[in-house]
Amino acid sequence: MYKITPWMDLPVGSTTAEELAASVGKNCEQVSPDAKFLMAKMPVAPNLGTVNLAVLTPRDLGFSSFPRTEAFLTKEFCLKWSAEHLEGSAIELCEAEDGPRLREQYQDQPNSEVLRIAMERIIDSNGDPVVFVVGRDGGGNRYLGTQRVHCRGEWSLDRRIVFRFRKLPLPSVS
Repeated sequence: MYKITPWMDLPVGSTTAEELAASVGKNCEQVSPDAKFLMAKMPVAPNLGTVNLAVLTPRDLGFSSFPRTEAFLTKEFCLKWSAEHLEGSAIELCEAEDGPRLREQYQDQPNSEVLRIAMERIIDSNGDPVVFVVGRDGGGNRYLGTQRVHCRGEWSLDRRIVFRFRKLPLPSVS
């Protein structure tokens, strides 16, 4: 079995998409036009809660050559991989809200770190499927952007990707 430890607890919900976008804009140096476009149309959890996040790479997920998006960035892959490699826990795709929330909360992100959010792709203003990118450039500027992610696009084996991580309920004893 594979051992994953939660990387970060992330508060979600309880604000509107507009309030979240305003907070992200105050907490980082750059928000791309497409990230603003996505935030304006994404759903936000209605109730306050906390989710656990884990950072994995395609190599961590068992790939030895560049995988295509369709090979791992799906709910089905997360379920199957979790069942085969994790005991008592699971990785899941993030909700769209998790990208901006992560940018809002992750103020001490190391310089030059770039994290892609494992999520259902959203169509951007150009009609391309994208995911959120949370990064900090070499000069220390924090940003929220997007990356085009076509189903047949390939991912580097060491690309860092954020998934939701949760403990599964224990089976009840009769």
